[in-house]
Amino acid sequence: MLKAKLALPPAQPMSLSRPRLLDLMAGSLKQPLTLLCAPAGFGKTTLLSTWVNEAVDRPAVAWLGLDEDDSDPVRFFDYLRAALQGASVEVGCSATAPLSGAGSPSPKDRMASLLDDLTELDHPVVLVLDDYQAIDNPELDAALTFLVEHLPEHLRLIVATRKDPQWPLSRWRTRQWVADVGVDQLRFTPDEAMAFFARSMGLTLDAESARTLAARTEGWVAGLQIAALSLQRHMQSHGAVNLAQVAAAFSGEHRHVIDYLAAEVMRQQPQDLQDFLRKTCILDRFSADLCDAVTERTDSRQMLVRVERANLFLRRLDDQGRWFRYHQLLADFLREGLAESERIELHRRASAWFESHGMGKDAIKHALAARSDADAVRLFRSLVEDMLARGELPTLLAWLDMLPASLVRQHQDLAGYQAWLLFMSGRTVEAEEYYALTGAPNVAESSQEHKGILFALQAFLAITSDNPARAIELSRQALDQLGSSTSFFRVWALFYQGLGLLRTGLPKPATEMLRQALELGWAFGHRMTALDALAHLAPLMSAQGQLREAQLLCRTSLERCSPSDEAQAPISGLILIPMGMLAYERNELQEAVELLEAGVALCGQLGNLYHTLAGECALAKVHHARGAREQAWNALAAAQDLADRSRNPRRQRMVRIAIADLQLREGNVAAANQTFEEIRGAVESSVEGQLLHARLLLASNHALAALRILGTVEVSCRSQGQAGLLVTVHVLQALGHRANGGRGATLEHLERAVSLAASGGYVRPFLDGDAALAGLLRQVSSAAPAFVSGLLEQFRQPADEDVVEANTAGLTGTQLEVLRLVSQGLANQQIATQLVITLGTAKWHVSQIFEKLGVRNRAQAIAKARQSKLL
Repeated sequence: MLKAKLALPPAQPMSLSRPRLLDLMAGSLKQPLTLLCAPAGFGKTTLLSTWVNEAVDRPAVAWLGLDEDDSDPVRFFDYLRAALQGASVEVGCSATAPLSGAGSPSPKDRMASLLDDLTELDHPVVLVLDDYQAIDNPELDAALTFLVEHLPEHLRLIVATRKDPQWPLSRWRTRQWVADVGVDQLRFTPDEAMAFFARSMGLTLDAESARTLAARTEGWVAGLQIAALSLQRHMQSHGAVNLAQVAAAFSGEHRHVIDYLAAEVMRQQPQDLQDFLRKTCILDRFSADLCDAVTERTDSRQMLVRVERANLFLRRLDDQGRWFRYHQLLADFLREGLAESERIELHRRASAWFESHGMGKDAIKHALAARSDADAVRLFRSLVEDMLARGELPTLLAWLDMLPASLVRQHQDLAGYQAWLLFMSGRTVEAEEYYALTGAPNVAESSQEHKGILFALQAFLAITSDNPARAIELSRQALDQLGSSTSFFRVWALFYQGLGLLRTGLPKPATEMLRQALELGWAFGHRMTALDALAHLAPLMSAQGQLREAQLLCRTSLERCSPSDEAQAPISGLILIPMGMLAYERNELQEAVELLEAGVALCGQLGNLYHTLAGECALAKVHHARGAREQAWNALAAAQDLADRSRNPRRQRMVRIAIADLQLREGNVAAANQTFEEIRGAVESSVEGQLLHARLLLASNHALAALRILGTVEVSCRSQGQAGLLVTVHVLQALGHRANGGRGATLEHLERAVSLAASGGYVRPFLDGDAALAGLLRQVSSAAPAFVSGLLEQFRQPADEDVVEANTAGLTGTQLEVLRLVSQGLANQQIATQLVITLGTAKWHVSQIFEKLGVRNRAQAIAKARQSKLL
C-alpha cells in the first residue's frame, strides 16, 4: 500500500492562500457532499492542500488520492479503509473481506458493510477523495452514491474531480445535499492573480497586466503559471522592458498554453533537466531512487530539488519529500514526445525497480506497458494466488486482457484463469471459449505446481458446469501435484473434491474432505475457503446425527473471527446461515430467524449466491413454522429472483424444492406435486428429492409407494452413517405405517426416531410431521422420557407470538425492539447484549431500520419513528 496516497497533503511551496475559498470550504461542510469539479489545472488539489494546512478548527481528515488502479473494488476499499483509520476512525474488515473464488461482493454491498462501522462515529470526520475522475467502474459509482445517501451524521465527503461523477447529482442538489465548488469559484480574480504573480512567482506586474492575464486565462491557474514562467524568461533575457506588452500578447487558449509549455518552459530548461523530465514522465508517482533506476542517473534527488525550485508543475505527496508526481498537463505533454522504443525501455526499467522492491502490482503494470510479455506472465503467476485470496478479480482480469490473446491461449494455466475470471464477471460465452483450451496439462511446459493449479481451476469449472464426477477426479489430480504445499489451490482442491463427493451422493467421504479443507484453510490463512467448507460441513454433520457437534464447530469458528471487528465481516455469514439451520432443527425459531437474517444479508454482501439462496430457503421454512406465512413466501420470492437471474439450473432446482416443500406444508398438495414434477428428473435420485417425493405420496394417500421409497432411503442413510437424517426417515415411516394401519410398525419406527433424536436434540422432524404424532409419542416415551416430555410440550406451544406480519414501516418485531433501544441511546454492542444476539446481527437490524424508514442516521430514525407513532 502506497502511503503517499493516504498522506495529508503538505503545504505546497509557493502556493497562495485564498481566504474566500477557505471560507467557502468551511461553509460547504454543512452539506453531506462537497464537489470540486473543474478541468486540470484549476487548483483543486492545491485548494484542498491549503485548506488542510490552514483551516482553523477543521475536522479530522481522511485523505485518499486516487488513480486508475483504484477502479478495482478490493483495492479501492483497502485504501478507503486505511484512509479512515488514518483519521482515527475505527472501521473493521467488513468492506474489504478477502475472497477466494466464490464471487466478489458488489462495491455497494461493501459500502453498506463499511457504513455499519461508520454509524458509531462520534466525532466529525471529512473523507477527501482526490482525482475521482480516475475511477472507471459503475459499481464504485453506485457504492459512493449509496455512501452519500446514507452518510452518518458526523461524516462529510469532499470529492475533487475533472468531470461530474455518474451520481444522481440533480436529485441531490434539489435536496440541498451538494455544495458545488466549480470553475466559477476556482478562477483567480484579478487581485488574486496579482498576488499570485508577486508572492508565488516573484513577479511584480502592474494591475492592468494582471487583469489582462487573468482575463486571457479566464482565471485558470495553470495558464497563469505558464504565463508567469514565460514572463520570468523574458525578464531574464530583457529585464522589465516591454513586460506589459508581453503580458498583453499572451493567449489563454488551451492549445496556445501547450505551445507555451513547449516553447517557453521546456525549451528554456537546461538539456539535462529536459532529459530527466522526459524519462520520468512515464511514472504516475515517483521517488528519487525510482528516478535513478529509470533514468540511469545517480543524482535524481538533486534533480527533483531543481524541478521543484523552478516551479515546473511538481507536487509533493508527503511531508518528507520522498514521493512526488507531475501535474497531469506536464506529464501528458512530455509523454507525447517520447519515442516508442524509449518509452518501452523506460517502462522496463521501472518494472525491474518495482519488482526488486517487492511492489509486484506496479511491476506488472510497467511490464505490460513495456510489452515484456515473459516478465508480465512471470509476475502474474507470482501474484495471482494472493490476489485471488483477496478477491482482486477485476485487476487480474484486466492484466490478462492486456496480454496478447494468442499468448494466453498458449498457456493452459493462463487460459484457466481467464476462463474462471470471465465466468465470475458474467462473460460466460468468452469463458467457455477459454475453458475449452484447458485440457490435460502439457507436461513439457508445466511444473508440478502449475499443473496442480490448472487441475484445481478445472475442478471449479466442472462443479460450475454441474459435473461433480469430473470435479472429483480433477481435484484428486490437483492434490497429487500440489503435495504438501501450503498453496491456496490445495485448500481449494480439497473443498471442490468435497463438494463433488457431496453432489454425487457420498456424504461420508465428503465430510472428511470438507473437514480437511476447513482445517487447512484456517492453518494456511485462507479463511474464505475454510468457512465455505464449514457452511457445507455443518448441515452434513447434522444429517449424520452430530447436531450438537456441528453447533459447537460453528461457534468455535465464529469465535476465531472475534473478538476482532472481523466477526462482522461478510464471510461470517457463512457461519451464521448453518447456525440458523441448526437452531431450526432444535426448534429455537427466534434464534434461527436472527441468525439466518443476518447470515443472508452478509452472504449477499459477500456475493456468495449459493449460500444466500440456501439461507433464504431455510428462512422461509422458519418463518412458516412461526406462523409468518407472508414472510415465508417473501423469502422464497427473493430466492426465486436470485436463482432465475443466475441462470444456474442447480440453484433454480434448490429454490423449486423449497417452494414445493412450503406448498406441501400449507396443504396445497396439487401445487406441490406440480412443482415437484417440474424438477423430478433432476432430483429424484437425491435423498432430498426422495424424501420430498415420499411426503407428497403420503399427502396423496399413497402410503405403500411412500414406504417403498423410504425403505430405500433408510438403507442409504445407514450405509452412509446419516443418523440425523434417519430421524426424519423414521418419522415419515411411522406416518406411512399409521396410514396403512400397521400399529406395531408405526410405534417401532417412532421409537427409533426418538432414540436417535434424543442425544442430538432433533425436534423439528417430529413437529414438521403430523400433530397426531403427539398422542403416539406418549406410547414410546420410555425410549427417552425427558426428551419426549419436552417434545410434547413443544407440540402444545402456539405459533410464535412475537411474529409481526406488518406494520406501518414494515419493521419486524425484533426491529421494533432494536428501534426502542436505539431511542434510549444504546450503542450497537449494548443492543446486542440486551437482546442476546451478535453484534453483526444488531448492526444489520439498525441498517435495515434506516433503510425501511428512509433515513440516514439514528437521530433521523428516532424522529421518523415518533412521527409514525412507532415509539
